[in-house]
Amino acid sequence: DHLLVDLLALDGSRLVVLASHNVEGPEGIWQQDVVDVSAYAGQTLILRLHAYNDNYYFSWFDIDNVCLRPAW
Repeated sequence: DHLLVDLLALDGSRLVVLASHNVEGPEGIWQQDVVDVSAYAGQTLILRLHAYNDNYYFSWFDIDNVCLRPAW
């Protein structure tokens, strides 16, 4: 099972994978992703959080505090 965080163009095409996580990572530990998306400044884009589950094991991903802010 995987979680992908993608940045998409308005037509739905993937521009970049910002983060990728799987259930084999550390359990019960929050992980933080900080990604520089300044190359896409001024564009209207889609942030997609996409979880894949193979239905073999029950698994989940908790997501908290998604934010976009300027780099100082």
